[in-house]
Amino acid sequence: MIPLPQRSLRESISLTENINKADVSATHDRVVKTYVTTKAKRLYLRHNSFKELIPIAIAFKAMGITSDKEILQLICGPDERYQEAFGVSLEETAK
Repeated sequence: MIPLPQRSLRESISLTENINKADVSATHDRVVKTYVTTKAKRLYLRHNSFKELIPIAIAFKAMGITSDKEILQLICGPDERYQEAFGVSLEETAK
């Protein structure tokens, strides 16, 4: 689940600031919290079902978006400032 539906992440957050955007969804038996957060200028998902932070590019790849270029376009759009800042997060997936 991406916590910011119908918008690209760049419309909701700034990659140069510490961020913590949250989304809470609930079913009849469970509350799910998902956060988009930064650590060392990288974007991560924090989900209450996982102990560790999930690099956001890994989350997109898990959803079937395997092209780095497509992930970059979805998150940053055509703005080169955001693309350069997000490049650090993409590089992490190559490790």
